[in-house]
Amino acid sequence: MKTLQLKMKIFISILYLISGPVCCSDVFVYSGGSVILFPDLMWDVNNTKYICRMEQTGCRNVIKDQTNSKSVTSGRFKMYSNVDGEFTVLIRELNPQDSAVYRFGVGNEKYKDIKLTVQSDSCCEGIKRIKAYLGETATFKCSYPDEFKTNNKYLTNLNNQNTIIYTGKEAQKEQKDRFSIFDDRRSKFFSVNISDVTEDDGGVYLCGVWKKETSVGYYSYFREIQLQVTGQVFGYLAGSITLLPNLQWDVNNTRYMCKMEQSGCVNIIKDQTQSNAVTSGRFKMYSNTAGNFTVLIRELKPQDSAVYRFGVGNGKHKDIELTVQNDSCCGGIGKMKAYLGETATFKCSYPEELKTKNKRLINLDNRNNVSPIIYTGKEAQKEQNGRFSIFDDRSSNVFSVNISDVTEDDGGLYLCGVWVWKNEKSVRYYSYFREIQLQVNEKSTVLPETPSTTTEPTTASTYWTTSTAPVAETTGQVFAYSGGSVILFPTLQWDVNNTRYMCKMEQSGCVNIIKDQTQSKSVTSGRFKMYSNTAGNFTVLIRELKPQDSAVYRFGVGNGKHKDIELTVQNDSCCGGIKRIKAYLGETATFKCSYPDELKTNSKRLINLNNQTIVKVIIYTEKEAQKEQKDRFSIFDDRSSNVFSVNISDVREDDGGLYLCGVWKNEKSVRYYSYFREIQLQVNEKSTVLPETPSTTTEPTTASTYWTTSTAPVAETTGKKHSARVTTAWLLKHSKEKTTALPETPSTTMEPTTATTDWAIIAAPAAETSDDHLRQVFGYLAGSITLLPNLQWDVDNTRYMCKMEQSGCVNIIKDQTQSNAVTSGRFKMYSNTAGNFTVLIRELKPQDSAVYRFGVGNGKHKDIKLTVQNDSCCGGIKRIKAYLGETATFKCSYPEELKTNSKRLINLNNQTIVKVIIYTEKEAQKEQKDRFSIFDDRSSNVFSVNISDVREDDGGLYLCGVWKNEKSVLYYSYFREIQLQVNEKSTVLPETPSTTTEPTTASTYWTTSTAPVAETTGKKHSAWVTTAWLLKHSKEKTTALPETPSTTMEPTTATTDWAIIAAPAAETSDDHLQKSSALPESPSTTMTTATASWTASTAPAAETSDGHLSSSVIITVCICGTLIGLLLIGGLAVIYKLRYHMMLDLASIGQKAEKNYKGDGDPRGNQYISMGPVYRSLDSNTN
Repeated sequence: MKTLQLKMKIFISILYLISGPVCCSDVFVYSGGSVILFPDLMWDVNNTKYICRMEQTGCRNVIKDQTNSKSVTSGRFKMYSNVDGEFTVLIRELNPQDSAVYRFGVGNEKYKDIKLTVQSDSCCEGIKRIKAYLGETATFKCSYPDEFKTNNKYLTNLNNQNTIIYTGKEAQKEQKDRFSIFDDRRSKFFSVNISDVTEDDGGVYLCGVWKKETSVGYYSYFREIQLQVTGQVFGYLAGSITLLPNLQWDVNNTRYMCKMEQSGCVNIIKDQTQSNAVTSGRFKMYSNTAGNFTVLIRELKPQDSAVYRFGVGNGKHKDIELTVQNDSCCGGIGKMKAYLGETATFKCSYPEELKTKNKRLINLDNRNNVSPIIYTGKEAQKEQNGRFSIFDDRSSNVFSVNISDVTEDDGGLYLCGVWVWKNEKSVRYYSYFREIQLQVNEKSTVLPETPSTTTEPTTASTYWTTSTAPVAETTGQVFAYSGGSVILFPTLQWDVNNTRYMCKMEQSGCVNIIKDQTQSKSVTSGRFKMYSNTAGNFTVLIRELKPQDSAVYRFGVGNGKHKDIELTVQNDSCCGGIKRIKAYLGETATFKCSYPDELKTNSKRLINLNNQTIVKVIIYTEKEAQKEQKDRFSIFDDRSSNVFSVNISDVREDDGGLYLCGVWKNEKSVRYYSYFREIQLQVNEKSTVLPETPSTTTEPTTASTYWTTSTAPVAETTGKKHSARVTTAWLLKHSKEKTTALPETPSTTMEPTTATTDWAIIAAPAAETSDDHLRQVFGYLAGSITLLPNLQWDVDNTRYMCKMEQSGCVNIIKDQTQSNAVTSGRFKMYSNTAGNFTVLIRELKPQDSAVYRFGVGNGKHKDIKLTVQNDSCCGGIKRIKAYLGETATFKCSYPEELKTNSKRLINLNNQTIVKVIIYTEKEAQKEQKDRFSIFDDRSSNVFSVNISDVREDDGGLYLCGVWKNEKSVLYYSYFREIQLQVNEKSTVLPETPSTTTEPTTASTYWTTSTAPVAETTGKKHSAWVTTAWLLKHSKEKTTALPETPSTTMEPTTATTDWAIIAAPAAETSDDHLQKSSALPESPSTTMTTATASWTASTAPAAETSDGHLSSSVIITVCICGTLIGLLLIGGLAVIYKLRYHMMLDLASIGQKAEKNYKGDGDPRGNQYISMGPVYRSLDSNTN
């Protein structure tokens, strides 16, 4: 027997060794699901509790706790004591990596090992989010894996781990209180209904089965349901809503409302003060008279559809889902006028789904209290409440309201809506589909006696205006045109003893544009001006309107009196911009103003705006096709072409200035002028150098000349009458000629100006505001660009340019000196002749693409975005050689996008002035101006230039480019540089045609000398040829100067960055010309030092002493000792002297003519500075 027992023990031991030890219990769960484990251990607060995961290195802790806590969490793992004191474990959002053996233990000895296996099944992964509404029924379904088909299904609430309900018999619905469950085994899902949903029903539910393996029991959950319970309310687009979230207002606790988003609940309003009302844009939360937390949202938008949380303190909150519906019946504001003692009538249309509901008329007073005035009862029955009556016509979905014997207190804001309260658990709210603003006036009011039944719908953002005051506190609607202007009369009195302001309504509140507390009667900020007119009325002028100006504006005086006006800026091709007209004293000026089609039948007005900002109506149209006459002004409206024309006969100096073409609008709620065109009339005398061109020639522009209305020529920068420049000598010289026209008179085409005397017609601005709109300019790789940032150069203030980078704006140039030009490498900022802040950037690179800030002082600045484009056509420098008296020819290729632009040839002289030499006009047409001609071959994207009878002054730097007169910024974009070198025929340089070019990319930034680049001595040999040398070579055929350098052009990287020529290191005396009579035809160009200067002279690179020539003459006289030699020298000197005087006269005339040329759209101050040398009169003693 003992032998048998021993054998059995051995057999059992072998079996144990073969099968391995039973280490743990097995638990099977599903990826994406959860599990609740009961490891058959009791929770002991006096002992360490832990969960660890078995790994090769040992058991790695997941959670370990030595406190007295009954619940410990770490990420997705939680261990806690259930209601029975059992050690319980919850693991959520299971994934395959969670498969492992886990040890659960209490103290040092008690533990349980469980092997967890995570399986995948398409039925089970993920979380379902369900929305339910208070008082309604929530329904959801849970699908399960096939292996659980016959298992009982459980619904567990994760908030307390309580099993809510579970299935019983197959195909049998189970009910427990408000919960019901049904298992559809054929489809492998079970469904749950929760009736009469309460807020407590919200939370996380787990769908699963109960499993018992050996000593371990567990719930395996295959689906998670997140149930969100909210109140549900419906509003209408452009309507309003009042919510009562069933909370008490508590000034001792924080009150808040936030909007549920993926990132969390984003605050709209949060208040910790003792206030009973807090506003943010269209949202307002406040305590009503009963102390209830109340919310009003106006002008509902589609994006307002969301779940909102309203709370008091840390614990009490309510979630409400707002759905904004769109219905053509609803939204907007109806404006009503009524007269004291009469009857006011208005109607409110409503959506179809509200047909059977009672309609309510609600009054919203200054304290935002909702006061129901009257509501409908039975269908087709008129209801009466005091002086108010209401009738609902359900056949047309409209209810009408009558207010008899109107009193002043009846004025204010009324809301048409319905009261909604579905059940005791649901949210109570008013949904408003129409607003009525009732204005009550006395019979004696200046407003026309319009019947009170006339309504004017609007969507103006008058958010919280509920005053019973008249028009001055209700909303008006104004329509204007992009590029035009508008003058508004907000029906307020100007009061210098009270703050006057205008602000723009935005979501964050009303953002100030102008606010003034001084005694001033006129205040300006950029394009906006508010002022007192002659009648003492608060008046507003806005010029150069933009689409982004469309908004609601508030105009106010003091704390109580204000007017809200909605401005809508429309775009019409007919309108906007400025026409500049020239007229002559005593003649007739004619101009036309086109207008939009919707103003066809309106009376058109011509308004003059003088320096007192007085709106002076000059003349207006009356009947169709009838010419109106008033003194020297006549007007005619051609409605067939949507144009009216104006004639001003016997023009006087006072007629010059700014005229506005527009219409007068006397709307029910606001009066205003809408201007669609500006005319700037410039009056000149007959004696001016301006040609006698008819005044009807106009040139529209969108330049920001806001308030410039001077009668002086717009492009005239010196301020002098041109006739004053004509010398007596010139008049005498030309007195016998048939024509009396001054030489080379500029075209009548008027030029835009960027003058910053913005409010010159009224008063200078207090300060120039920053323009937030980003201007954009385009340049070309290796090309150049000249920018006019619309700032005035001010030597008394710091001028700077910086480049916007992530770290801030990095300075390129910053200058605090009295200088008018500052340079840094390829960048230069300077004052042009008109005093405008100007910037030149050369040899553009890809890294130059950036946003730049240009500023004067601390406040005035402009931001401009430069984009450098790459085009194979463009960039680099062409060096051209030409010979005196011959023709120079060169070509400039351009990018495809500039094919239709007018091409310009620009000369850049030593004053950094942009001088337009010539430009193309019509396609395939050669343009000629003096010795310059230009032709644009658009088929090959190349324009060519010819300069005939080349002179020494023609040498220098030329830029090929286009002028860009954008709405937001003015600039030249240059795609090619030409450096023209002019040589004498007598030089040893070979007679190479002037068309020979040598491109280079050398960084010679500003080197444009006509001398050979490689010529280091800088001497003009012909200027220093002695008489002995002349005599020696007089019989030779060739006149070539000795040892002249080769014509081979060499690139240079000279660091005289801003020297437009190879300027000399030192300058010689101007007396040289006066002392010597033997100088050949060389002008006396005064040169400047090369260091960082903009020298454009064609003078030689270096000069020798003034005494050189006279010494040569003395030596010659001494050597020759003959009278013949002296006569020869004297004769040559006389010839040169006479010829030089002739050149001076011609050059002087040509120089003045050049100074009168204005180009075809270039900004004032960038059109000219003489490119010729500065000739000086010779002393008579040198004859």
